[in-house]
Amino acid sequence: LDCKRASTPEDRQRIEELERLLKKSQEEKAALEKKAKEAAERAAKAEAQARRALAAADASRKPSKVDDAGEMSPNSRAKLAAAEDSEADERLRDALKQLEALQRAHEELQAAL
Repeated sequence: LDCKRASTPEDRQRIEELERLLKKSQEEKAALEKKAKEAAERAAKAEAQARRALAAADASRKPSKVDDAGEMSPNSRAKLAAAEDSEADERLRDALKQLEALQRAHEELQAAL
């Protein structure tokens, strides 16, 4: 816009105000785009962590303890199952925490857009 070609001082003033608003809007847009990019990066990292945690939880099943005859006592089976359940629960809690972080990052991204 050319303020010099405006016919009245009011027109020039309005043009200058519109130019200031345009510049401010462009700066805000750039800031929002930066926040959206950062939120997307955090979301991708959180998703990767969650996937790794879930994969580790699935892969870390312990082999059964057996006696010389190839049998496991009922008490040993119960203890092993409880230990495996406890470890699996802990890994799942970690995975859920990471998924929650992913959801928060996704919500931040949506809010930034």
